[in-house]
Amino acid sequence: LGLMPICSVYTIVTVIGPLNRLFHLGQWRLLRITGQPENDILQAKEAIAQIRVWLVIAVEVGLRIIIVTVFLLNNFYAFYQISLSRDYFLLTAILNPLCWGFYLLVSVIGVVFAVEPIFRMRVIVALGIATAMQVRQTTIAFLTGFALVLPVQIIQVALIGGLMAGYQTLAHAGEEVDVMMVFALTGLSVLVELVGYVVYVGLRKATLWFIYRRALGLD
Repeated sequence: LGLMPICSVYTIVTVIGPLNRLFHLGQWRLLRITGQPENDILQAKEAIAQIRVWLVIAVEVGLRIIIVTVFLLNNFYAFYQISLSRDYFLLTAILNPLCWGFYLLVSVIGVVFAVEPIFRMRVIVALGIATAMQVRQTTIAFLTGFALVLPVQIIQVALIGGLMAGYQTLAHAGEEVDVMMVFALTGLSVLVELVGYVVYVGLRKATLWFIYRRALGLD
């Protein structure tokens, strides 16, 4: 989790630096006189900014995939070790719908945990473009970008924390856990994911709308 703020700060710095010069040193005016629509130019700049930070985001996603995979394999192996026999392991794990429900829940949490940096990166790139466009002085633009990243980080922690809370509830239930509890928590996890997805998409779309409107009046 310590890699999250590092990637966010790296994204802000990578996006704001070049684009701040683009918007406020006359380069934007030169691009506009080429006749290309402002929306097309901004979409190209957004894509370039995402490509520039993709390597760091790919490292974070890869690390998260490794964490989830090791966690699943470790739990599976630990359950095998405490089993009384292979037949017992087969009946209580392989053929047990409750066990598969548990791994379904953990897999759902793991998928969201692994791909979340991609959606976060797209939001932060949009916020970085808006900041570079709106704030002329580079230092203040960086500080503004860092401030805008904080709400995104809070959303991120809330999303992951909510999913982990569901897993902790299941883990602490012990022998009282049943199939309905597992699938109820799985459904709740999916709902939390959908809410997080809607928030990320909505924030990005609102930021892009501001960028496009602002670009039309930028000299």
